[in-house]
Amino acid sequence: AGRLTLKVPHLKISHETIYQFIYAKENRKIKLFELLRKRHQHRQLKYGRRSQKLRIPGRISIEARSEEANLRLAVGHWETDNMEGKRKTSGCVSALVDRKSLVTKLAKLSSKTALEKEVSIINVFKNWPPHLIKSITYDNGTENHTHQKVAKALHCQTFFCHPYHSWEKGTVENTLGLVREYLPKGMDLSTITQGELSWIADQLNQRPRK
Repeated sequence: AGRLTLKVPHLKISHETIYQFIYAKENRKIKLFELLRKRHQHRQLKYGRRSQKLRIPGRISIEARSEEANLRLAVGHWETDNMEGKRKTSGCVSALVDRKSLVTKLAKLSSKTALEKEVSIINVFKNWPPHLIKSITYDNGTENHTHQKVAKALHCQTFFCHPYHSWEKGTVENTLGLVREYLPKGMDLSTITQGELSWIADQLNQRPRK
């Protein structure tokens, strides 16, 4: 949609129109969705899910996050999320992405527990200068229960998206979509090594991105 306006200024089309064409019933046999970065067979809806009871101590809403972070004015404001294998026993990958620079860090988790997540984030940043870790934005998963320990260890702030508002941390969500090109859904992530994850992160960090 953006490229067409640049190439042919008198022609315009919205991204929504393009998506509607890709997922139109009469075009399903063509499987145009397979040409997308994220090859979802059906469009992913943002709304319509039930509310969630929050049990995370010291949880601070994303509404309190600074404009510096919201507007991507400086590096040091991170988003994090987990990518799971097909089964609970098939491994898990933790991702951290800086909102401004898009620098990506991937770490292997042996389980989806709060302790694993806490230790992983602290180990990633333990030798980094403080001005590069100002805040971390989480979702409301139970693996983020000990976020206060991470904040204390790294001297940073932590914020949480609204329940089921995954697009509020869209940077890491989109990055995990790119990681899926290397680690497709259904893969046993327990077989992946940290070295392989670091290589994937390096591929993303060296790729020309917006």
